[in-house]
Amino acid sequence: MQHNNAIESVLTALGLNLGAGFLLGLAVGYALKKIAKLALLIGGFIVLTILVLNYKGIIIVNYDILKQVTEEILRWLKMEVSGLVTFINTSIPFAGGFMAGFIIGIKKG
Repeated sequence: MQHNNAIESVLTALGLNLGAGFLLGLAVGYALKKIAKLALLIGGFIVLTILVLNYKGIIIVNYDILKQVTEEILRWLKMEVSGLVTFINTSIPFAGGFMAGFIIGIKKG
């Protein structure tokens, strides 16, 4: 009988991790998609404005510096994603639920 209680407590903890991970992943995925749409819209407007101003000769764009800044941002993003992957690998039940929820959140967002 005591063996069943141990199994039940493990399954309960596993279920809570999966459920919490799923709900958190769903929320993050949904919010991320909404934020990404807004960021792309604003970013596109800014780039278009800069290109028009550059074309009209109002400003001069230094493309070498722009390339360096872009590469720096991409390096930073790569490190952040690497940290997320490490977290997921160390938290398998939570991460499984999180990823399932995240995928659904992205699709629904």
